[in-house]
Amino acid sequence: MFINDINAIMGMLRTPRAEVARRLNIPAPNFTRTLNREYVKDTEAKEILSALDIEASIVYKDKKTGETIYKSTL
Repeated sequence: MFINDINAIMGMLRTPRAEVARRLNIPAPNFTRTLNREYVKDTEAKEILSALDIEASIVYKDKKTGETIYKSTL
């Protein structure tokens, strides 16, 4: 989960993987391996987004009413 979003954000910000790895204080190959997996844990996504200075949340809404049912902040 979140891998496509993280890659899209890095592309929009024009931030290379190596730079994000440096901010996370991990080797670039390890960060690349993380993004090549099928999913990342919520905790990993939170750390990566924090390194990118991004605040993220997930909002679940009722389709019929448009009412927010639940909001989760990463």
